[in-house]
Amino acid sequence: MSWYLLFGENIVNFYDFLGNLPISTLMIDTDARVLYANKMAHYFLGYEPPSLHSLSLETLVFRYERLWQALKCKRNEGDILKLSCEFRHKNGQHLASEIIAAGGRKGCIGLYIWDMQDARKREKNLKMKWQRAEKVNQAKSLFVSLVSHEFRTPMASLQAASDLLRDYWERLSSEERRKYLEQISVDVLRMARMMDDILLLGKIQNGQLCLQVSLVDPLTLCQEAIQFVQVYGGRSRVIVKVSEDFPLMWCIDPALFNYILVNLLSNALKYSPPDTKVILTLRRDQNQLVLEVADKGIGIPVEDHGKIFHLFYRGTNVGTAKGIGVGMFMVKYCVDLHHGSIAFKSTLGSGTTFRVKLPTDWQGPKKN
Repeated sequence: MSWYLLFGENIVNFYDFLGNLPISTLMIDTDARVLYANKMAHYFLGYEPPSLHSLSLETLVFRYERLWQALKCKRNEGDILKLSCEFRHKNGQHLASEIIAAGGRKGCIGLYIWDMQDARKREKNLKMKWQRAEKVNQAKSLFVSLVSHEFRTPMASLQAASDLLRDYWERLSSEERRKYLEQISVDVLRMARMMDDILLLGKIQNGQLCLQVSLVDPLTLCQEAIQFVQVYGGRSRVIVKVSEDFPLMWCIDPALFNYILVNLLSNALKYSPPDTKVILTLRRDQNQLVLEVADKGIGIPVEDHGKIFHLFYRGTNVGTAKGIGVGMFMVKYCVDLHHGSIAFKSTLGSGTTFRVKLPTDWQGPKKN
């Protein structure tokens, strides 16, 4: 027996109509057996057409009794029921579903099935995206708070030192003048580094940071970095060791190379006693330029080793040392852009050595 639908002036076979629906569709009889299943239903449940025909809901639905009891109350033509259930895939997998059941002729019922697996996946993905966005917003708020605090401290120090020099210049000894002038230099360097960090972090987050590679003298860049950190006693405290095979020229981004080295040197000097030395070793390892920065400072606790390159993370033993926790994150980012690597070894209370390797065979931006 065939059923027909009238659309305007066109008569359409009812089963042809169901077959063209973009959702899984079953027609079941009064004994809960499948009279008809469209291609979408076969695909959804893992059966080859027309093998669903004559199968029972007991085979196709997990805990089918509950569903069947609800359906038996809706056999009258025009009755509609919406409920949730779990269909069984041919491989045994349970498929979370929602169905709309519509009563048809002679007690038959049409089941229109929505796969809720994809909906739940989309819901989960949306939730994860929302959580990531929330973390980003929290991180931005924390960053603004940290930067505001960190800028306020050197600015207050600068104001105090400049006021003392202005009002009491004649009364101050040469040693006192030198001390205040050095304090001004340290505060200016801190503010300059924070500004560099903020600008570089903004470029990273906006996807605007890219390499500007050129053939440069890396030793000259190292000397410039040491000059920059000399307010920490860098010129007198940094010992440079250069191997005989260290290259005269190398293909790198000079600005990012400078950023890497200034951060490593300034951290080594800041977290080390003022009477200790920092060793900068420069060498070549086949096709890689290698630089090592070794100090005799406070070291990095073992529990911090896996977090040292995380954004806004600071070691648990830094005490009152100033910082906003972005430097090492961006150092690693700059190294990664060069297709290089960075690693460290550290002993708590005895010092830390960072090793950076930058290859010579640069092949363009690193793909994520």
